[in-house]
Amino acid sequence: MAAAALAVTFTSCEEIPPPLPEPPPPQYHVVPLNEQLEGLWSATYPGGPLQVNIQDDPQLGDHNYVARLVDGSYGTIHPGAITFTGAPDGSIPILVGGDQKCSLPGRMGLLHAPMSITVEDADHFTENLVRKGSCPSFPVKFTRIAHP
Repeated sequence: MAAAALAVTFTSCEEIPPPLPEPPPPQYHVVPLNEQLEGLWSATYPGGPLQVNIQDDPQLGDHNYVARLVDGSYGTIHPGAITFTGAPDGSIPILVGGDQKCSLPGRMGLLHAPMSITVEDADHFTENLVRKGSCPSFPVKFTRIAHP
């Protein structure tokens, strides 16, 4: 009987492991607004609004944007022509820097003007020129028509 009591005593002294901690909540990656510009947009270029298709540059990829005019014309820039190229700023999630192409009356060829894009939300952004007055009718406002 003493052996049975001793066995009961030892089994009741076994440690019960503590409960496992709750797993951490899932991590979500929020894509910055300046990496969400691909799609079809309406832009307030002169003679517009004009439709512009923004895609990743097939040669550079990874959010290096190339914007092409879809309809109408902006000076000597016609459908299919590139209106701007740009890349998201790595530090400021609502900023894109790049190069705007514009046509000036009486000038042969296109003018390349440094520009910046400020993304307001997933469906609106504004394009400004670094040197004000380099091209007419800026800033240009963009409103999303469709996602890619």
